[in-house]
Amino acid sequence: MLLWELVFEKIPYEKWDILKIKEHVLAGNREIITWGKAPPDVQKLQKGLAKIIISAWKSDPAIRASLQNIFINLVQLVDEYCTPDKETAVILLPDKTLDLDGSLSRAVSISDEGNWELPDMDYMDFNIDEIAQVIPLEEGIAAHRKKEHTKAWKCFLAHADLNNATAKYWKGYYLWEGIEVEKDRKQACELFKEAADAEIADAQLRYAFSLVNNPLVKFDRETFLKYITKAADNNNPTAQFNLGETYLYGKLNQKRDEELGKKYLRLAALNNQPKAKEVLQKLGINVYTDI
Repeated sequence: MLLWELVFEKIPYEKWDILKIKEHVLAGNREIITWGKAPPDVQKLQKGLAKIIISAWKSDPAIRASLQNIFINLVQLVDEYCTPDKETAVILLPDKTLDLDGSLSRAVSISDEGNWELPDMDYMDFNIDEIAQVIPLEEGIAAHRKKEHTKAWKCFLAHADLNNATAKYWKGYYLWEGIEVEKDRKQACELFKEAADAEIADAQLRYAFSLVNNPLVKFDRETFLKYITKAADNNNPTAQFNLGETYLYGKLNQKRDEELGKKYLRLAALNNQPKAKEVLQKLGINVYTDI
């Protein structure tokens, strides 16, 4: 919430009493993240900030980003968007000048489209209690961790049908491993790619690895490197370690780049990846001091 407040220059849940805030948050709700108009490069930065904020306010501590993870992601945004060749002189604008959340823009409502009249629904005969209830995705992930696989699979299937990228990743995982369903690694691979293209870091790593020793797909070195790099840049420690070794030792016929290799190994070590720590220790590199 502090990150949200800094980004949008607003007080979270302003003018709400503490009981209303408590009920809102415990119901799984949060402040709204909506951006105003901005140039394409700023939109990319906004997307990066939104991902960090959302990862930090997850209600389940098991999937909530750690402070270390948040710090690393913020540093990566700084490295990408605040390098000397991209920085410009900062101009201090009057308060409330920036349309950060689009609140200064004109909102479009149904009435703007021509005074639509909604049909009378009193005659319709249906029972809302008969509609199948879909449990929240986070509850499905928690069920998976408890090995309640039937419950988890039904949840992932429902949310994947609603085009949720994280649910597509989990559906792909169950299809890949053959949990609660017959193995279908071709479909799993397709789901991993869909989730990977939606910037799900674990899916990016899974998709990259699904191309290795998979008779159903032809291994493509460039595609493998593309997606494992995406996963590493999205702070997946396993991807960071493997990519670091690839550059450090010139694996997969990749040209050796020791500095880039050490960079990814440091990131992996900062994320407590044990093998990365071992490699750096053998190289005599202290991850905290040898920058």
